[in-house]
Amino acid sequence: MNTEAILAIIALFPAIVLGVYIYKKDKHEKEPWWLLALLFVSGIVITEIAALLEGVLIYFTDTIFSGVAANPSAATVAEFYAYQATINFGCIALVEEGLKWIPLLILTKKSKHFNSLFDGVIYAVFVSLGFAAYENIMYVFSYGLETGIMRAITAVPGHVFFAISMGYSYSFYHIYAKAQKWENELRNSGFLPTNATLMEKSKKTYFTASIVVPVIIHGLYDFMLSVDSALWICVFYIFLIAMYVFAFRTVNRFSKIDTNDNSFAAGIFISRYPQAAQLFAPPAPPAPAENTMPENTTDTVNM
Repeated sequence: MNTEAILAIIALFPAIVLGVYIYKKDKHEKEPWWLLALLFVSGIVITEIAALLEGVLIYFTDTIFSGVAANPSAATVAEFYAYQATINFGCIALVEEGLKWIPLLILTKKSKHFNSLFDGVIYAVFVSLGFAAYENIMYVFSYGLETGIMRAITAVPGHVFFAISMGYSYSFYHIYAKAQKWENELRNSGFLPTNATLMEKSKKTYFTASIVVPVIIHGLYDFMLSVDSALWICVFYIFLIAMYVFAFRTVNRFSKIDTNDNSFAAGIFISRYPQAAQLFAPPAPPAPAENTMPENTTDTVNM
C-alpha cells in the first residue's frame, strides 16, 4: 500500500468511525441511505466554498487590523484578542457552521423522513462529517501523518460536536414547529386564548439556537487554539473534554428516549396547555354489545 493510500485511510478513518457510531444510535427508524449520502456530499461541497469565503473575509479583517496582523507581538492584549475573535468567530466559525446549516435546512426541514427527535442530530452530523472528512484529507496530505493523528482526536470530533449542538436545537425546533401548528389551529378555533403563542416563541428560540450555539462553540474552539498560550491550551483541553461529555451524553440520551415526533410534540403541548390533554387522549374502547339475556340467569315460573 502506497503512502497516499495510507494517508487517505488515516484522514477518513475518524469520520467513518463516528458516522457508523451515530448511525447505530438511530434506534427509532433508520434514515434512508440516499438522504444521509446527500447530506454527507453537501458537507464536502461546502468545504471549498467555505475556504473561498474565509479567505476573502480574513483578507478584509487583516486590512482592518493591519497593525495586529503585521506584528501581533506589538499589539496590546485587547487588540490581539479582538483580532483573533473576529477571525475565529466571524471569518471561520460563522462561515463554516452557516454553510453546514443551509443544506441541513434545504434537505431535511420539510422531509417526510424527519419524524423523530434523533433525526435532527444525525442529519447535522452527516453534513459535518462530509465537511470534516474532506478538510482532514487536505490537512493530512499537506502536513503528514502526525497532523492526521492529532486531528483524529481533536478537529474531526470537534466538527461532530458542533453538529450535535446544532442538531440538538434543530430537533427541538422541529418538535415545537409541530406543536405550533396545533397551537395555531386551537387558537383560531377559540379553544386557546388569542395571546397563546408559547410554541411559536420556543420554536423561534430553538431555530436561532441551531445556528448561534454551534457558531459560539466553534469560535471558542478555534480562538483558544489561536491565542497560543499555555493557559489557553489548558483551557482548550478542558473545553474539549467537556464537549466529548456533552456530545456522547446527548447522543445516548436522544437514542434512548427517541420515538415518533408527534408523541414528543403532544407531551410538550400538554405540559404548556394542560386543558388540551383531552384532545390528545386515546379514544375510549367501544362499548360492549348489549345482551338481550343477562348472563348466568334462568327463567322462573310462578305457580
